[in-house]
Amino acid sequence: MLVMIVMQFTKEKDMFRISWDKLAQFCAFLAMLFVFRIYQYMFMLNEGLIKRLPEMPPELSGRLWTMGLVFWEDMFFAVPLYFIWKYMNRKWLQISLTVMLSILFGLGHAYQCLQGIAITAFLPYFVSYHFGKKYGFGTSMCGHVLYDFSTMMAVKMLPIVLGYGMF
Repeated sequence: MLVMIVMQFTKEKDMFRISWDKLAQFCAFLAMLFVFRIYQYMFMLNEGLIKRLPEMPPELSGRLWTMGLVFWEDMFFAVPLYFIWKYMNRKWLQISLTVMLSILFGLGHAYQCLQGIAITAFLPYFVSYHFGKKYGFGTSMCGHVLYDFSTMMAVKMLPIVLGYGMF
């Protein structure tokens, strides 16, 4: 938070702006994604592609409050990319630091297996940095929190929505 406050007194003061219209559009996307996920799991259960519903990773199941800290991922991985790509002149150094930060970000998601590491390694540069630069890092941070929250809530609510945990 201190970084966000200090940035208000620099030439980068709009860096953490929130574009509420873009966030509202993203919420609509998340609602559609939630419905898609429900139908996807219904299909996979009915066709025998999966035997049981997914569960929350043990690292998160008892600590959902940590979803409120997701914005720090963007602060430590996407915001530095903004400064790297804006103020560094050496392309090889920009690319090297971007790859390093992306790998570190991916490794932080090791609880999601190798597939999770590989997929999330692309997020700092291709999602958080680009959307943060375009719409404000406040927007990308809020979107990131909302995405992770909706993903966890979809997993937690699946048994109820599909009628497996009603009684």
